[in-house]
Amino acid sequence: MTDRSNQNPPQKAKSKKKLHIDAGSWISLASAITAIIAAIIAGLQVNLASQQNVAADQQQLLTLTSTIGQQLAQGAAAENQPGAVQSATPTQAESNAQIVLTTELTAEGEAAAVLIDKLHGNGVAGIEYVEAGDALAEGDNIAQALVYYRDAVNAPPRAAGTRSDALRSAATIYYALGRSVAGHRDMMLAVKIYNNHRLELSQSGIANSIAESYLDDANLQLGISGCKIAVADMAAGLKALSSRKVSANATNKRSLALALVAYGKHCPTAKH
Repeated sequence: MTDRSNQNPPQKAKSKKKLHIDAGSWISLASAITAIIAAIIAGLQVNLASQQNVAADQQQLLTLTSTIGQQLAQGAAAENQPGAVQSATPTQAESNAQIVLTTELTAEGEAAAVLIDKLHGNGVAGIEYVEAGDALAEGDNIAQALVYYRDAVNAPPRAAGTRSDALRSAATIYYALGRSVAGHRDMMLAVKIYNNHRLELSQSGIANSIAESYLDDANLQLGISGCKIAVADMAAGLKALSSRKVSANATNKRSLALALVAYGKHCPTAKH
């Protein structure tokens, strides 16, 4: 008869040793999983904090550019008051007010630039680029203003009004720099934006926007005695209004009046 009594103990000892290793492995694995979960939670917390910082910067930029827009609109409204075309040199009070406004806009434009740079364009709307560019232009930071106007043309939500405003602002700067070809090009690009028949705008809005670009270009051309182009611009602006049977808004009425005065001054012998 075979004695099997000595065969089981070694097997049991081996089994116990294996169980001991498995338990250690599970402990190590559990520790690793805990560490991974902790890292994920920490990462989520950092990401959440980062998102909150981005949201705060975006809100601050919105508030800042809204203030800039209001200030510029108030200034434009003052210029469009009756008699503004015939006004001579500004009074001392008007000059002081302009100095204060320019100083404020310069500071606000620089603050907006810091936020835009910090956001790397994330969530920056086209109108915010335009307002920041306008404020920087007031402070003679022309190079950065031009960059923002270009950014505004392609930034969401790609609104026609914002894009055309950006192009007109860039064009005005180019004319001031003596780059009339580039200036005229951007004005005509502003016109082309409204050739898109799918724009959900009123006929009056489209016509006046087209006319504004033409009449602005006419005034800038007259500043460099570009009489021939100016006459063509005025004709095209008036045609845009008449073809849609709409009236010129206050801005275009003023631009046309300025253009006619400038035409008489700079092109007295021009043939047209």
